[in-house]
Amino acid sequence: MGIFDFFRKKPEIRAEEVKIDRIEDFLSEKRKEAKIRETNLYDIVKELLSNLIKDLSTKNNVLKNININEKKQMKGPNS
Repeated sequence: MGIFDFFRKKPEIRAEEVKIDRIEDFLSEKRKEAKIRETNLYDIVKELLSNLIKDLSTKNNVLKNININEKKQMKGPNS
């Protein structure tokens, strides 16, 4: 058991009984559910990336406005 195995969630396995004549409906329903989860996950990742880009852009602008030469002159030669 590795150190990161402790943090991983164990997948929950659920068994469902499905009659043969209802398999197509069951699979179609599961596909729809998976598509909805996929769309929700995509939207979450898209929002997180958008927020990260905005944050990094703001911080980049702050860094661009720092004048290193001015800081060196303020310290003086003996500092």
